[in-house]
Amino acid sequence: MNIDHDENGWAFDESENWKLVHNGIDVIFFGNTDKSISTQEQLFVGTEQECREEIARFGRVMAETQPQENQP
Repeated sequence: MNIDHDENGWAFDESENWKLVHNGIDVIFFGNTDKSISTQEQLFVGTEQECREEIARFGRVMAETQPQENQP
Protein backbone atom coordinates (compact mmCIF):
# COMPACT_ATOMS: atom_id res chain seq x y z
CA MET A 1 0.00 0.00 0.00
CA ASN A 2 1.39 3.38 -0.99
CA ILE A 3 1.40 5.83 1.91
CA ASP A 4 0.18 9.31 1.02
CA HIS A 5 2.28 12.36 1.84
CA ASP A 6 0.92 14.85 4.37
CA GLU A 7 0.46 18.56 3.74
CA ASN A 8 4.17 19.10 4.46
CA GLY A 9 5.29 16.49 1.92
CA TRP A 10 6.13 13.67 4.35
CA ALA A 11 4.95 10.05 4.25
CA PHE A 12 4.92 8.33 7.68
CA ASP A 13 4.30 4.80 8.93
CA GLU A 14 4.75 3.27 12.38
CA SER A 15 3.33 -0.20 11.75
CA GLU A 16 5.24 -3.46 12.18
CA ASN A 17 5.48 -4.40 8.49
CA TRP A 18 7.77 -4.62 5.51
CA LYS A 19 8.61 -1.13 4.30
CA LEU A 20 9.96 0.07 0.99
CA VAL A 21 11.25 3.59 0.36
CA HIS A 22 12.07 4.43 -3.24
CA ASN A 23 12.24 7.32 -5.67
CA GLY A 24 10.79 5.43 -8.63
CA ILE A 25 14.28 4.52 -9.83
CA ASP A 26 16.31 3.38 -6.84
CA VAL A 27 15.46 1.44 -3.69
CA ILE A 28 16.47 3.56 -0.71
CA PHE A 29 15.23 1.25 2.06
CA PHE A 30 13.67 -2.21 2.02
CA GLY A 31 13.15 -4.21 5.16
CA ASN A 32 10.92 -5.64 7.85
CA THR A 33 10.94 -3.32 10.82
CA ASP A 34 8.85 -2.32 13.81
CA LYS A 35 10.46 1.14 13.73
CA SER A 36 8.57 4.15 12.47
CA ILE A 37 9.75 5.65 9.22
CA SER A 38 9.17 9.01 7.58
CA THR A 39 10.35 10.13 4.18
CA GLN A 40 9.75 12.65 1.45
CA GLU A 41 10.30 9.86 -1.10
CA GLN A 42 7.73 7.18 -1.98
CA LEU A 43 6.76 4.94 0.96
CA PHE A 44 5.17 1.54 0.37
CA VAL A 45 4.08 -0.76 3.23
CA GLY A 46 2.98 -4.38 2.92
CA THR A 47 4.19 -7.94 2.93
CA GLU A 48 7.66 -8.86 1.68
CA GLN A 49 6.10 -10.19 -1.54
CA GLU A 50 4.04 -7.03 -2.10
CA CYS A 51 7.16 -4.89 -1.64
CA ARG A 52 9.10 -7.05 -4.09
CA GLU A 53 6.25 -6.72 -6.60
CA GLU A 54 6.34 -2.93 -6.19
CA ILE A 55 10.11 -2.96 -6.82
CA ALA A 56 9.54 -5.02 -9.98
CA ARG A 57 6.77 -2.63 -11.06
CA PHE A 58 9.25 0.23 -11.39
CA GLY A 59 11.77 -1.95 -13.18
CA ARG A 60 14.12 -3.13 -10.46
CA VAL A 61 14.84 -6.67 -9.33
CA MET A 62 15.98 -7.46 -5.80
CA ALA A 63 18.37 -10.36 -5.60
CA GLU A 64 17.42 -13.17 -3.29
CA THR A 65 19.94 -13.10 -0.48
CA GLN A 66 21.04 -15.98 1.68
CA PRO A 67 22.40 -15.46 5.19
CA GLN A 68 26.16 -15.53 5.20
CA GLU A 69 27.92 -18.04 7.41
CA ASN A 70 29.04 -16.51 10.72
CA GLN A 71 26.38 -13.81 10.41
CA PRO A 72 23.81 -13.37 13.18
